[in-house]
Amino acid sequence: MSELTAVPTVYFCHGLPGSPADANLISEGLLPGTRVVAPKLLEAGRDVDNILDETVTQFDKLIADARGYIHVIGFSIGAMVACKIAAERPEEVGRLSLISPAAPLQLGDFLPHMAGAPVFEMARDHPRRLAMATVAQGIAARLAPGLLIKALFAKCGSQEQALIEDPQVQFLLKRALENSYRKHPLQYRQMLTAYVGDWTEVLPSIQCPVDLWHGTADSWSPLAMSEALKIAIKAPTTLHEIKGGEHYSTLAKFCVDG
Repeated sequence: MSELTAVPTVYFCHGLPGSPADANLISEGLLPGTRVVAPKLLEAGRDVDNILDETVTQFDKLIADARGYIHVIGFSIGAMVACKIAAERPEEVGRLSLISPAAPLQLGDFLPHMAGAPVFEMARDHPRRLAMATVAQGIAARLAPGLLIKALFAKCGSQEQALIEDPQVQFLLKRALENSYRKHPLQYRQMLTAYVGDWTEVLPSIQCPVDLWHGTADSWSPLAMSEALKIAIKAPTTLHEIKGGEHYSTLAKFCVDG
C-alpha cells in the first residue's frame, strides 16, 4: 500500500469565528479509521503577535506521533493556516484540502462580494473598531447566541438557512462564537489581522497535491477565491465546484475521495 492510499491523519484547521468542533461536519466524508486532529488554533502559543507562525509550531507538537502522511484540511479562514503549514512542512504534509477557502485579499477584488467585508475592513483599517465590535459580539454570544447566529447568516441562501436549523449545527456554531468572541477575543482579532495582511508568498511553496471545494452560492467567500488560489498554487490543484453550495453546507458535503 502506497503512502497516499493509506489512511492518513487529518489535521483540521477551523475558520473564524470557529472552534475545533467544526471538524464534526466532515466526519461522514472521511475514510473509516481516520484519526482527526482538530487543534485549538486560537491557543496556538503565547506570541499572539505572530499567531500564524505559532500555528506551525503547534502542528509540529500535535502530529509528532502520527504515522503515515498528514492530510491538512483548512476551512474558510483556516485555509490560511493550512496553506502556511503545508508550505513550511512539505515533508510531513501529503495532501492539502481547502474547503470554502478565504483566499488572500491581494489576489482579487473580493471584499465587495463577502458577507463579512465590514469585519475584514475593520481588521485592516480600524483595529480599535474591531476590538469594540468583538466585545459587542462577545456579549451577544453570551446573552443571545441564537439571535447572533441568525444575524450572521441573514444574507445566506436556503441551504445555509436549512443547515443552521439542525440542532447539531447550532451547537457547533455556538461553540464557534464562544471560542472566538468570548474565550479568545485577542487571538481572534490577531488571526483576522494576519488574514487581511499579505500571505500570498506561502502559496507557491506548497508542494503537495491540493483539492479545493467551493460552493457556487457561497456568500462568505466567493467562488472566485478558489479560482484565484488554483492559479496561485503551483502544485497540482483540483477545484470541486459544489453547485448551489454555500459556506458551511459545502463543508458538510466534503468527501475525502472526491
